[in-house]
Amino acid sequence: MSRGNLTSLFVTLSTEEKATLERWKRCTTIAQGLNRRARIVLLRAAGLPVTQIATAVGMSRRHCSLWIQRFQTDRVAGLYRRRARHSAASS
Repeated sequence: MSRGNLTSLFVTLSTEEKATLERWKRCTTIAQGLNRRARIVLLRAAGLPVTQIATAVGMSRRHCSLWIQRFQTDRVAGLYRRRARHSAASS
């Protein structure tokens, strides 16, 4: 049985979110990673399968899925790269 279209990674964008992601996609001065993440979410919202999105943006299916999940959870703010937190040892 084929698993190609079975996914819980549905994306629905508000007008404001779509405008923001489209702006990021067109921007030539934005970080490449943020541009790529915007494209991933826009393509998923357009209904493309994750496998096709991964091919289009040059990332693994797994990483595309992770960014879509981050968007589902945290919306646009979730597309920014999180900094690793290092706790300083207390003296």
